[in-house]
Amino acid sequence: MKRLILIALPICIFLMFACSKEYSVETGGNAISAGTLKDSLGDCEPILINGTYTENQDLTTSNSVVVTVNVTGSGKYRIFTDTTNGFWFIDSGFFAAPGTYTVTLKGGGKPILPIASDFTVSYGTSFCNFSITPGASSGSGTVNSSDTAWRFSEGAFNFKGHIDSAVISGTTPPVFLNIYGKTATNDTTFFVQLLQTSATPTGTYSTSNGTAVFEFKTPGGATIYDARQMNSTNLVFTVVGFNTTTRVMDAIFSGTAKDAASSNVNIASGKMKVQVQ
Repeated sequence: MKRLILIALPICIFLMFACSKEYSVETGGNAISAGTLKDSLGDCEPILINGTYTENQDLTTSNSVVVTVNVTGSGKYRIFTDTTNGFWFIDSGFFAAPGTYTVTLKGGGKPILPIASDFTVSYGTSFCNFSITPGASSGSGTVNSSDTAWRFSEGAFNFKGHIDSAVISGTTPPVFLNIYGKTATNDTTFFVQLLQTSATPTGTYSTSNGTAVFEFKTPGGATIYDARQMNSTNLVFTVVGFNTTTRVMDAIFSGTAKDAASSNVNIASGKMKVQVQ
């Protein structure tokens, strides 16, 4: 009798473990939900924007975006926007069953400039667009949206877009001013790095002497144009104005860069207006 009990005990433990594991799978604990942000006609469901948005002010719990989701399969979800003009929205959780849900995306970051900020919200393979225009803070300088945030030409090609952030890394010079942006359609990235030897952006920076770096890339990270000391280019950035109160910087740039084939190209009519944080 004792021998039979000893044999049966591992079998029972095994069955309990197997049943427990199967229950987890059947309840969809590890499943990814399926669904869409659009209605049956393929149009985006309404998007509700909550809160007040002001340049250079951190978003709070009152800043959120409410989206409607038509869920066809239960499971975990992650719904988020891109980062535009320094702020974003995101939420994650679990849909217990198919149906129509409203989800509140929490805001983060802070608006850099008081300009129209276009967002793309994504869930699964669906995406929808909305726009928020932050108000100007007290004492802020006027920023012309037609000049913000960057533009340049290469041959017959003209490019322009917005700045997502302009942040100084470090506290004691020399420090780097890192400027990140995208095209208006959010499908190409713009990056400039300037090595500053003073507390404020001033003077001239060049890729030939290592005080500047320039990158223009596809969404997948492939190079369109690139300029830095290592590839023997000479793209020059000149700060033509900096407001110490609003911290809005105006700069122009032009010179040589490399294209995807590592051939020399001429960058012309470059211009930036950014608010440095």
